[in-house]
Amino acid sequence: LYYATGWSGTVIPYDALGMELTSDYKERSSLFGVKTAFMFAGYLLQIVLGVAFAVLFANNVLTQISYVSWVLAAVGLVNYASLLCGIGERPMLEKDSTPIVSVVKEMLHNRPYRIYLLLKVPAIFGGLLPPTMALDMVKYVGDQENSAVSFQLLLGVALIACFLFIPMTVKLTHWYDKTTILWKILVVLATALGI
Repeated sequence: LYYATGWSGTVIPYDALGMELTSDYKERSSLFGVKTAFMFAGYLLQIVLGVAFAVLFANNVLTQISYVSWVLAAVGLVNYASLLCGIGERPMLEKDSTPIVSVVKEMLHNRPYRIYLLLKVPAIFGGLLPPTMALDMVKYVGDQENSAVSFQLLLGVALIACFLFIPMTVKLTHWYDKTTILWKILVVLATALGI
């Protein structure tokens, strides 16, 4: 629950950043397609590291996790430093003194935003379930004590499938209504995961 709340608290403003960058719908779709491709590249790095350390330290899962964590922490620090040094904020013209309660009330009166929140929370929980269940399936059903390699490879296949699906999704959102396309994708994914 804490993870989902924190994720929503950072992803929702991040998703809204597209409107700040461009008001053109097609440019925004392409921008978020590129953003998602880079996000999946970061996920792929984690999977490659997980497989590599699982092969190197097959008998010690704690060492596998420790090395992956240290490498990813180093990559995160380098990225954070590059953001701090390379990106500047726009100067604020005027300080907004609207009380937070009024801002929250105004946001909750926005019907599309309420629908987005109602869809986002179950989608996050649903997104967390398959990886968790896959690890248990590989470990208990596959009867593998060191299931890290199989699990990372399974995540890698899923990630590559998602990565390959990005250009098609962006094209579909250019041709059709974005809400309709994303709604249909969610229904297909929910059906596939339910089977």
